[in-house]
Order: sequence, then structure tokens, then C-alpha cells
Amino acid sequence: MKHKESKLRFIACSIFQAEIQHLIEQNLMEGPVEFIDSMYHMNPEQLEKQLYETLKSDVNEGDVCTVLVYGECHAGMSNMLTPKIQRTKAMNCIELVLGRETYRKLRKEGAFFLLPEWTHRWEEVFTEELGLNERTAKDFFGEMHETMIYLDTGIKPVPQHLLNEISDFTGLPVQVLPVSLDKLLETIQEVMKGAQV
Repeated sequence: MKHKESKLRFIACSIFQAEIQHLIEQNLMEGPVEFIDSMYHMNPEQLEKQLYETLKSDVNEGDVCTVLVYGECHAGMSNMLTPKIQRTKAMNCIELVLGRETYRKLRKEGAFFLLPEWTHRWEEVFTEELGLNERTAKDFFGEMHETMIYLDTGIKPVPQHLLNEISDFTGLPVQVLPVSLDKLLETIQEVMKGAQV
């Protein structure tokens, strides 16, 4: 296929590691992928620094185009883009999976979203990174949210015991929403086409 004249490389948040590896195994994506730890989201300045460090290795790579599988995850994200560095078009990782309309609808209804990777690291996120305990977590989440929605991408079994722990910790009910990878793939493929021009 002609587009292979332009080589693609992906830099993605580890929040999607299992999902992207699945897409590659299904031959729906092609090219090397470097994953950056999703915990950098808790410190946008550090995320920006890490992305720049990772991008440096592309500078002298000839016809390599880099696709960032990210939302608007730090203030300088748009400044990173060039004809050879493109980014998926979404506000955040949840919008990448759900699409804009569904994401905005559920967010308006008071949903807090859980993706599989962060669900398995929920204690690290809530207690270490956000500094919450069981009392402050109930206040923190209860002020802005009505429910938690676990986005079941179908790659890993639903960790019901962890969802129960999260519900107990936050005081919010947790519901499971099965989602396909269609929106994520569609958004990645769209930016792939642009990067291959």
C-alpha cells in the first residue's frame, strides 16, 4: 500500500495500552508504539516535559510521522504539533472512547468515568495522587458527581471487586458501560491519514 512510504510511530498514554495492543494484534494499527505512564496526567507540567523528551528521538528520523494518542492533556499540547507530529482530536481520553456527544451527555448527568487501567490503580490515583481518604473522597466526589461509570472496553474482565471498593470509598454507585473500540480506532485512523500526507 502506498501510504507505507510514510512511516508512522505512535506515542500513547498507558491508559490505552491494552486497547491499543489489541488493535495492533487485530492489524487495525501498524507501527511502533511507545506508552507513557498515565500518572503523568496528575502533573501536566511533567507530562509536557516527558512528551517532549519522547518526541526528541523523532527529530532526525526522515519520513517518520508521529501520532500522539492523547487529548488536551496539558496546556502546551497544541504547541507540540507540526506537519510531522499530529494528535488525536478529543478533549480527553474518555471522549476518545465515547465520542464527543456521548461523553458530554454523561458528564452533564454527573458521571465520573473509570477506564480499566486507572481502575486497577484506583488507590494510587485517589489516595496518593489526589490525597483523599474515605471521608474526604465522599465529599470530593459527592459535590460534583452522581455516579461513576466504568467503561468496559472488552479487553479485560470487569474487576467487580475493585468497583465495589471504589464505590465504598467514594460513596457513589458504580455502573458498568460496555463500549467498543470503534470511536478510539476511528479517531486514530483519522489522524493517521493526515499524518501520511
